[in-house]
Amino acid sequence: MPFKNPSKVKIYYAHCKSVYGSQEELRDINLLKRLGFRVLNPSDPIYREGWRTKRMAYGLDLLKQCQAIAFKQVPFHGISAGVLQELKWAKELNIPIIEIPYKPIRKYKSMSIEETRDYINGKSK
Repeated sequence: MPFKNPSKVKIYYAHCKSVYGSQEELRDINLLKRLGFRVLNPSDPIYREGWRTKRMAYGLDLLKQCQAIAFKQVPFHGISAGVLQELKWAKELNIPIIEIPYKPIRKYKSMSIEETRDYINGKSK
């Protein structure tokens, strides 16, 4: 992780409006906090007026206050247009991007020791 002290890092939580106020949003914010980040949640009511008056440009204002961005895709649909714009701004600002998986637990395919060795040595299929 590029942060020596995540507790000093403010992270912007980019997520689709359909997730605002949900258990999923709360779970993601708690995950980021457990990782030690201070979370800027754009759905927080304190930002409502800014969004109303400045629209999407307000997201850039908020993002500029942060040292990292975490985002989440919409299951089976990809990245929403608003989140995609925030990610583009993050790239332009050279802000590190972290993806939060949309499934909290999933099964992973694993390699055996032999398969791992073959992969490392360029012999995998």
